[in-house]
Amino acid sequence: MAGKDKFSKKPKMLWYSDILNFKRYGKSITGLAYSALPLGAVPEGHEHIVLLDGVSFDTVFYGEKEAYRFKPTPGLEFKAISDDEEFKTIDKVISEFGNLSTDEIVDKMHNEDAYKYTPSYKLISYSFADQLSIE
Repeated sequence: MAGKDKFSKKPKMLWYSDILNFKRYGKSITGLAYSALPLGAVPEGHEHIVLLDGVSFDTVFYGEKEAYRFKPTPGLEFKAISDDEEFKTIDKVISEFGNLSTDEIVDKMHNEDAYKYTPSYKLISYSFADQLSIE
């Protein structure tokens, strides 16, 4: 799998991976639900993730808005992805967004129908997957 470090630095790519995998195969990778927040799609309950043991993050500010930038935790192990379809989806997302900044990814996300047609702070439906800008 290409660019593991690039992927871990861009949490916004997680939503793209989930919705692209849903578009391709009818299921998300993580099973997370995402809300349309001003800085992009964010996993529901994200404020609780920072309370979990082993989660490393930086608090960053975008103007008046506080956000979390998750980062790899040395020595923390995750369940390996063994599904070739999921690897292909993640590789595609990395190839599309891996060289972009977080702000550039958020701008692209704001142009997706899934984001444009979901009211702020509401859950984004996976039914928008067919309109996703990437294949």
